[in-house]
Amino acid sequence: ARRLPPAPAGPPVTVSFSSSLAAGEHAGALQALGYRVVGVAGAADGPAAAGGGPSEAPTARFLVPTAVAEAAPGWWRALAGRADRVLDLAFGPVAVALADVLELHASVTDPKPARRGRHDG
Repeated sequence: ARRLPPAPAGPPVTVSFSSSLAAGEHAGALQALGYRVVGVAGAADGPAAAGGGPSEAPTARFLVPTAVAEAAPGWWRALAGRADRVLDLAFGPVAVALADVLELHASVTDPKPARRGRHDG
């Protein structure tokens, strides 16, 4: 989390974790950088908790509203450059596959954000 840029001003950039272990390790540092931590979504704790299989490490999932990415392109490039995957939620199948994660973010952000970054950390 220390290598991430501080969250820009504007609508909140929310973060969920794939496990309570990842949340415990990184939530405080991300909050200090201005990100809004919304909790844990996904499978139970353990190596398979990242949502992709037993070889995947615990994950932090950033939900970035399009307006934030467009208003702060340098910040967006810095965040996306550290991500293992960046997914555009404008594509319906992505939103369907991530429905459980997006539900956690929905209470504090735009209901139709267009970008999601993922940073393992």
